[in-house]
Amino acid sequence: MGLGAVLSGALLAAGCGDAATGASDGAAAWHLVEDLRIGSAASGQADEFTRVADVWVDDDLRLWVIDAITTQVRVFDRTGTHVRSVGRKGSGPAELGIPIALERGPRGRIWIADSGNARWAVFDTTGGFVEHHEYAPGMYRFGDRWGSDDLLYTYLSPSTLGTLDFRIVRRALGESGLEPVDTIPTPRLPYGESVPVSFVRDGRRMNMMIPAPFQATGVRLLDAGTGWWVGAPGTDYYVTRQSFSGDTLVRIRRDVTPVPVVQADIDLALGRIGIDELDGGEVPRHHPPFSELWTLPDGHLLVRRASEGGQSIDVFTPAGAYVTTAPLPHGAPLQLFHAGDDALYGAIQDSIGVPYVVRIRIDRR
Repeated sequence: MGLGAVLSGALLAAGCGDAATGASDGAAAWHLVEDLRIGSAASGQADEFTRVADVWVDDDLRLWVIDAITTQVRVFDRTGTHVRSVGRKGSGPAELGIPIALERGPRGRIWIADSGNARWAVFDTTGGFVEHHEYAPGMYRFGDRWGSDDLLYTYLSPSTLGTLDFRIVRRALGESGLEPVDTIPTPRLPYGESVPVSFVRDGRRMNMMIPAPFQATGVRLLDAGTGWWVGAPGTDYYVTRQSFSGDTLVRIRRDVTPVPVVQADIDLALGRIGIDELDGGEVPRHHPPFSELWTLPDGHLLVRRASEGGQSIDVFTPAGAYVTTAPLPHGAPLQLFHAGDDALYGAIQDSIGVPYVVRIRIDRR
């Protein structure tokens, strides 16, 4: 998402004053430690996963896990013990077609995005089915979020809008269902440059245009209810916080040492898109300055980036002041899904391909 780099500038927009700056010290050190792993190679067990599509945590710290291939949502308590499974394959009440994402909605209920049935399935935290809500016309498949303002932020695809940019419709849950409130623009980011490549997939050689791995194309994070965090494309470490009206509220710059891309990085990236070999197409010599942005419920910003020997998380206050840098357990193979008050939640695979859900505890010292 190396170590010891110093924030070169974290400035609030004009009229807001300066954010605190400085390097971390012993009092500000954070540590990320795996303290729970759920998974099994034993066939037929509740903790045997095929492919983990999402992980969410409810108000009682139970883990809700989408297993994509079996079309199940499995619930585990905070110790990793299986509590129940939710939903079943189908299109009827309480049934799921292709569950792809989880969200915490109003009253603490769990909303399951079901792309197979083009709807949300809503369950209470005991696993009881509550209701369905149809997707908005033109809804994009990923990225919908309930905000702190109790509005559902839904991406609309450019093809629906007749534009080149995504927009977001905000909807409120009323007596008659989800009702549109307004539409807001998204910060524009360039698409990754596609390059002609020849590759091998399942033993067959193919030719096509795909985005080159490790391009610095920029990252945006919808901080629903408050605005955006936007990581600028390019080779500089530059992140801004923007309001929905487009005003820049916080600027963060850091000086970091570029991390070389090695063959193991390329193999991992190609494996995630199902490519065995890659011929042609130039892979950048260095990793981009960051790869993901996350926020904790208290507003801290987490910036995931490559570092020497693995990956790290840079931590900033909501005002943009640098706090610390912490090594990320499992590095690049860890796929993050959720950031809670005191933990990060994600999935990994072991050396023989068995998937596991992991909880990474955040120790703040």
